[in-house]
Amino acid sequence: MLHDRRDLSGQRSCRPTQVLGLKREKNSLFVLMDRFFKYCWTDEEVKVAAGSPGCRIVMHPLKLNSSYATVKGSTRTRSPDGEPLATSYHSKFLGTVDYLWYSHGLLPTRVLETVTIDVLSKTGGLPCKKLGSDHLALVSEFAFMPGTKEDNKISAITTLATLSALASPPPEEDDDSFV
Repeated sequence: MLHDRRDLSGQRSCRPTQVLGLKREKNSLFVLMDRFFKYCWTDEEVKVAAGSPGCRIVMHPLKLNSSYATVKGSTRTRSPDGEPLATSYHSKFLGTVDYLWYSHGLLPTRVLETVTIDVLSKTGGLPCKKLGSDHLALVSEFAFMPGTKEDNKISAITTLATLSALASPPPEEDDDSFV
């Protein structure tokens, strides 16, 4: 049996502007951010995803760190924990689902900032004419930490496995070229 992903995700029945509650009027960044934070996960969604309603951080045995959380960024594009405010935006969701992880032996030196919620909301949802993916690109530059030759071999393999393809930089904050 074939399923159309647009039906499964709800993209056919709900427009991206409904996620933000926009009526195509001009909104201030503060109004947009207020609406953005109203669409955080409910306790029930957290319970289903993490196994416990009080759990806000999922743990794993891997020793990985987030490059975005490690490199200081703009409060216009990052959450308090340093992650991008949004990496995906469509009719049913606006938020972060993508991360760039690194392991021992590497140090992120810089990351490509994502677009602001204000600019993202003007696209009407992803993908759009100027952004062909339903996710924003995450890009990080890494430096090798001094270590043993074996550590550096493992780090090189990890770097190749985790780096995203290079993407063009986002427009200036007031640039409407995505719209």
